[in-house]
Amino acid sequence: MMELSLPEKNISGVSLCLCRDDVVISAKNGNKVTLLKSRDLENWERSVFERGYKDRTTPVVSHLSDSLSVFMSRNYQPYLRSLETDELVSLKTPYLKKGVVSGHPVAFENLYLVPGYGIPYGCKLVSPVLFEYEEGQWFLRSFISISEDFGAELRHTVLALKGGVLYAFIGSSFPFYHIFMAKSYDGGKTWTKPRMTGISGMYPVAEVWGNTLVLACYNRDMSRIELFAESVDGKWRKVKTHRVEDRVLSLDGVVFKGSLILTAALSSGEAVVVSLNL
Repeated sequence: MMELSLPEKNISGVSLCLCRDDVVISAKNGNKVTLLKSRDLENWERSVFERGYKDRTTPVVSHLSDSLSVFMSRNYQPYLRSLETDELVSLKTPYLKKGVVSGHPVAFENLYLVPGYGIPYGCKLVSPVLFEYEEGQWFLRSFISISEDFGAELRHTVLALKGGVLYAFIGSSFPFYHIFMAKSYDGGKTWTKPRMTGISGMYPVAEVWGNTLVLACYNRDMSRIELFAESVDGKWRKVKTHRVEDRVLSLDGVVFKGSLILTAALSSGEAVVVSLNL
């Protein structure tokens, strides 16, 4: 287990992805978005990507079609910006009043599936959604669930693909912060009803680690990051904990060189990188 501090201050949100042999982190600092790139998690190459980002959402850096892009929002309307070409691609959908991307895309057949959440027209609560991105265009693919029908507000959503099954892990709102899971057997067109995982936490991070589905989250009551692994019977067992001294504002992660690399933005304004072994 290892924890390192990032060379940025006053950070309110972070995300990360792999790009070839590099770990790339996007860090939101006020209206500025900075990209940090490293191969050893200790030495970081720094560049400012955006200076006028006004939404409170966390930009999600992603590796799409062998290039880096960042999912962002303007007035809580999602768009994608390419690092290489600076091209902007806005989401086109008549079904959402507002929406944001909350997790990394998953490659599926000839497109990318992108998790998020938003407010459907005719609704007041936020609901988890799935976008699809292909060849410079992206659209709403499905509603994973409608919060008004479900009976609880479901928000922060991330994806994992294992054995042809698409898993959505969905955070819920105060006061319980239960994490729910839904499955899709047709590439995200239809979903099972979300069910409780038995895990309470914020900012879920889902990855397939070898043949094991793992889920990390922030346990606010215990002030720690917790890592769970799915057992063969479908239940979740806690395998790691990492205590944090400050409140976590956002959390993201990816499997890198045999370890789960997590980055967390803290209420102190600092951001840390944590390396966990299963």
